[in-house]
Amino acid sequence: MILANSELQDSCFKKASIASYTTIFVTMSQLSIYFAHLPILFERLALTETLLGVWLLCFGISNVVCGQIVARRIVPTFGSCMCMCFGVSLYSLTFVILNFINSVQPFFVVAIISGSAFGFFLAPSQTHLHLVEKKFSENLQPFYWAMQSLGSVTGAAIAIIFLRSQFNIINTFNLMALIGVASVFVIRHYSIPQKFDVSEPAKTLKLPNKKVMAFGALMTFQFATVGIIMEWSPLWLTKTLQAPLFLSAILLIGFHSGEAVSRFMGAFLMKRYHDRYLGCYLVLAGALALAGSIFTMDYYIISCGAFLFGFASGNFNPIIIKNALRYAEEDASTTIANLLTLGLAGLMFGPALVSVTAQFLGMTFNMYLLALVWGICAVIFYLIIRKDPEP
Repeated sequence: MILANSELQDSCFKKASIASYTTIFVTMSQLSIYFAHLPILFERLALTETLLGVWLLCFGISNVVCGQIVARRIVPTFGSCMCMCFGVSLYSLTFVILNFINSVQPFFVVAIISGSAFGFFLAPSQTHLHLVEKKFSENLQPFYWAMQSLGSVTGAAIAIIFLRSQFNIINTFNLMALIGVASVFVIRHYSIPQKFDVSEPAKTLKLPNKKVMAFGALMTFQFATVGIIMEWSPLWLTKTLQAPLFLSAILLIGFHSGEAVSRFMGAFLMKRYHDRYLGCYLVLAGALALAGSIFTMDYYIISCGAFLFGFASGNFNPIIIKNALRYAEEDASTTIANLLTLGLAGLMFGPALVSVTAQFLGMTFNMYLLALVWGICAVIFYLIIRKDPEP
């Protein structure tokens, strides 16, 4: 009986990673399609750069608050699977809501709902995957982040096809909602059964140790600056570089394609090279490549620079999480939630600052700022781990 139960558990865990991969792939595809259509919403709702920054601030605050509540109270009670299913369903619903809004106020309500939805599925999907990693002693983090990048590329490519074909935005958003709801059945089917899922007492809020805080701070800057590509590059391309609307997502494709290639190779790279090479030297090279491509002001060359930057920075998050878990004093689910909370805090101040600089200094300034901040993060990362031994 014990053997049969163990075999059943192994069988359940072997396919469980598909649930985490599906969650991040589908939601990132939806997010890329949303950002690619942002210029249309920008015009329809008469938005300004500042208003968009405030919208992203509301998104970040609701994400951080909900993420902490979910990680500490809801996941231990209901398990990671239920949280992922609910979060993806709620996020998909926002695409339907977007079709019915024509003013700014409801747009901010969507920000709160979307941010809360991300809080429900982002950390639980990582926790779900960590249970599989722990079961089989495998490093699946790079592949998880690769699926995030692949989802972003897929969404951006679909957006380009739809925009070039002048596909109605209402039909596009309805289709995204339908795909999101359909994916919930896939997530539920492949996820870890409730009896094998997270089963822990609810946790109280406390600050992580200094090492985890330091790694979390790097994720804060990473989320704050990559948001420049995700949220602002479509507007920068169409407004500053005068790119046609259907090419509004070309930088998303370049950047996330580079990320995907890097992350699919992540397990090999992280085993072959010390973290200082991947988290410092390679990131510095990628930041320089991006800055040099922006100097040309040619969106095709910049997309190539974005690809190189994406490849160079693609494994930064998996490396951060791997190192933080080594020094963590709390369990993995709480540590991951803390890291993502600190990272997503970047969405609280990053977009707001970017909206101000975009209005007064121009969006091109923000693109150069992206490369500069990543160069600084690479140096800080080196200072944190420089005394760690070679693998």
